[in-house]
Amino acid sequence: MWLIENAPAAEVLASPYGQLNATLDGAAYYQGKQAYEKQLKQDPKNLKILENAANYFLINDRALAKESLQAAQALDRENPEWPAALGHLYMLDMNSNSLKVQDEAATNALEQLEIAYKLSTDRAQNNLLQYLAKAAVAAKQTEKAKKYAEKMVRQSGSGWNAGNNIHQGNITLGKVALAAGDVEAAKQYLIKAGKTSGSPTLNFFGPDMTLAKELLQKDEKAKDVVLEYLTLCSKFWKLGKVRLDQWSAIVKDDQIPSDWR
Repeated sequence: MWLIENAPAAEVLASPYGQLNATLDGAAYYQGKQAYEKQLKQDPKNLKILENAANYFLINDRALAKESLQAAQALDRENPEWPAALGHLYMLDMNSNSLKVQDEAATNALEQLEIAYKLSTDRAQNNLLQYLAKAAVAAKQTEKAKKYAEKMVRQSGSGWNAGNNIHQGNITLGKVALAAGDVEAAKQYLIKAGKTSGSPTLNFFGPDMTLAKELLQKDEKAKDVVLEYLTLCSKFWKLGKVRLDQWSAIVKDDQIPSDWR
């Protein structure tokens, strides 16, 4: 609290150590919120304060987080950091229960991520591709989703993100194929996604199951392909062996695991 009131541009305030939570910290969070609002009124063009405030508001006051990032973007238009952060923030809104909010959030996320992509270097662009593809699918911009996914699967090399690109790129291409009614192509993309070599992210958090779920919902004959996909995923998601076995048993029983999102 002292830092927010006396040194609101401090680097540490951008880290998890500089955050408070309305649920966990109660009144202290709202005290910090008021302190940030005061600082923003006193120094509305300080980019570091705007960044710290956006991080602070992210969970409990998303509208204020957006306002802070939009203000920073207006002051610093050539910096891809602001539209990238806004894009990720809008992607959180894509989880809303309201279809209208989901659609608006996907459109806004895609717009901001595309701005960030144009302003970024090659490496940063590579890291944005999977988010661009997801936002484009959610925004029903299938041609854009296909374009970004194809860029992902064309990536080669042994960089930390290469395995993510192969996996997410093929998942996206499968969703585009499924949206066009080509179930067989979607099945093939699912298998290609499972053949990724893995990555630090995939090896820890596991595979994307959204395409597998959609296939099972649309085609009762997709069970064998989904089971093959789960077997392929076991090669990189060793931490998830128990869960993969449980999922396989559920799919064999002609059910869809309830935790597939």
